[in-house]
Formats: sequence, C-alpha cells, structure tokens
Amino acid sequence: MGAGTVEGQASGKTVRQSNFELLRIVAIAFIILHHIAVHGDWGNGGMFFPEELTFNAVALQGFFGLGKIGVNAFVLISGYFLFGSVRSTWPKAVRLWVEMLFYSVLITSLFAAFDGYELTPRRVFIMFTPFISVTWWFATTYLLMLLLSPFVNKALGSCDERTHLKLIIGSVVIWSIVPTVTNMPVLLNDLIWFIVLYVIGAYIARYPRHFGWNSGKYAAFALGIYLLMVVLMVIVDITHLESELWDQHNYVNVIQWQNDILVLSASVFLFLAFRNVRAFHSKIINYLATAVFGVYLIHDMGLVRGYIYDRLFDCNGFTDSPFMVFYIFGIMLTILIVCTVIELVRIELMDKRLLKGLPDAVLRAQNRYDEWIDGIVGKDDDKSCEILRVGCSVHPEVHREND
Repeated sequence: MGAGTVEGQASGKTVRQSNFELLRIVAIAFIILHHIAVHGDWGNGGMFFPEELTFNAVALQGFFGLGKIGVNAFVLISGYFLFGSVRSTWPKAVRLWVEMLFYSVLITSLFAAFDGYELTPRRVFIMFTPFISVTWWFATTYLLMLLLSPFVNKALGSCDERTHLKLIIGSVVIWSIVPTVTNMPVLLNDLIWFIVLYVIGAYIARYPRHFGWNSGKYAAFALGIYLLMVVLMVIVDITHLESELWDQHNYVNVIQWQNDILVLSASVFLFLAFRNVRAFHSKIINYLATAVFGVYLIHDMGLVRGYIYDRLFDCNGFTDSPFMVFYIFGIMLTILIVCTVIELVRIELMDKRLLKGLPDAVLRAQNRYDEWIDGIVGKDDDKSCEILRVGCSVHPEVHREND
C-alpha cells in the first residue's frame, strides 16, 4: 500500500495510522533496552570491554545498537509527516516543552523531599530550565527540530527531486559514511543529524513511488543489517581490533551510534517496513502511543535513571545468569508499563483538562508574532508554501493527524 493514504474516517475525521503508532511503541522499547545496557551496572568488564566473550556480553552490545535505531525511527516519522503538513508546529513544541518542565520539576522535587537530593541554586535553575539545561538531549534536540521544521519544509518545497536527492546523498556521505569509516564527526551534532533524518523522511513522503517493496522485504533487510552490526562487534571483541583512527571502545561505539551507516540503513528499512504494512486502526495502540514521549522523559531523567539501574534492579547480579536476557526484557516491560500509566494519567489530568486551551492560545500568540513580523518587513505573497503543498505527493489529511 502506498505511503500516507488515509486509512479510514471516523465521524468525518481522519484517524491516525496505527502502523506508525506501533512503530513509535517499538522504538521506545528499543530505547529502553539501550538504556538498560548502557546504564546498568553490568560486570564482566562492562559492555565495551568484556573480559570474557559470552552470549550475555554480545546480547548487551546488541541491545545498545537497538536504541539508536529507535531514535532514528522517531525522527524519520516526524520528517515523513511534518513535511507538507499545514499545521503549525508551535502548539506541539510548547506542549512538549510544558511536559519537559512538568517532569523536571516533579521528579526533582520528589527526590529532594524523599531521597535527600540537595536543591542547590544551580540545581533549582536546572530544574526549571530543562530545555536550555539539556536535561534530556533527545527532547531538547527534537524541540529545536520542530521549531526549524517549517523553514526546512520551505527549503525542501523549493527543491525538485534531483536536488532533494543530492542533498540526502551529500549529507549521508559527510555525516554518516565518513564518521563511520574514520571516527571523525565532521562538525556533526545531534541537531544536524536530526535534520538529515528529517530530510530523508520528507523524501520518502514526497516520492513514494521509489519505496514500493512489500513490508516483509524491508523488515528482512533491517534485520540482516542489524545482525551484521552484531557480527562486526563480535569480530572486534575477538580480535581487539585497533587502529590509529580508533581503539576497540570507539570502534564498537561507532558501529552502534545513530549516524553510523549501518544503523542509519537499518533505521530506514525498519521505518519502510512499518510504512508499507497494510494501514490499520487500533484505538488501543493509538492511545498507548500518545505516552511514548513521556515514557522517555520519566525513565531517562538522570535522577530516575540512577535509581532504576543502581538501586532498584540488580543488573550486576545477573551478568552471568542464563536468564539475563529475560531479566532485561522484564526490566524493559516494567519501565514501559509503569511509565506509560504515569504519562497517560498526566495526559488525562493535565493536557485534556488543565491545558485544554493551550493550543489555541499558542496559535493566537503565533498570529500576533506573524503580524509583528509583517509590520517590520511588510506583507509579501510567499509562493513557496504553495510549491511545498503541490510538490508533496502525500495526503495532507494524514499529516495533520500523525505528526
């Protein structure tokens, strides 16, 4: 089935495509597994330098790689749906900023009240400024990408397919292939990488005729590339491969980082696998998927992270256990379920009640801002928005629902 088709109507209103919502849930599960592998107090020399190459050591390294595939998938979804969207990104950005502030204040206050966390002036400042303090790297980068997305859309809307593809190829060579081969990032940062992923997602949305394989074929490619990553890590573990460009730690790290060419390829194929699944609608999946951003914020805040992996779960004690993999999946499901329940309660009480009028208020503020800009530069007929909408081959109704 082609990308972006409207899967159904409910009371005259478009519904969210559950195949993409399911991908969000799978992506956050991957990210949690990544965090367990990275932050758990595992023995046997740790994840990067296992003293003995065991199945458990390889499994930990494999879980690490899944997290970056999940991160890339989230951003690809955004590029796919935000390109060509007629909705303002301001309400979404402000809502996510409020969510970040809420959890920053709540979690810090709870640890100060019940766990002896000292609220120094700097910590109080950080508590109330999670965005500029980068309490969560992904959330901060994602919000910046949201704010930049209208400008990126206008730029892409003025490009033909040839120019769009050349931009992707050049970006992938500079910020994926070169760092993978040399371990030299070429001024790469998280925001640049998110824009690269956004541009790739927009291309898939804009030119769907190039991505017509069935879902199973894309899934097989994603799985095959991921297994290749694991094999390469095992080779590095066995040979202790080193060079003047990287040491063993860096090479294993590069294999699994978000801009690594293998990770990027696996991410794109995974996204296409879910994209090409026959579109369906599940109220349960769609409802649960609304909580994924909150799940990330709750479980990956520094204070909570330290509590979970240092005190709540005995990771070190399961390092050599034959049940380690099952234990890790149990931790992941516990985190996913508990954090989902917390976030869904917050959405019902806060977003749907206390902040019900926030989107309209944000749009009014944006209109006043636009009027102020018009007063400075004067009104001008901007044809790029029309070019953007004409150039995008996906249905805008779906974009309004899934972004």
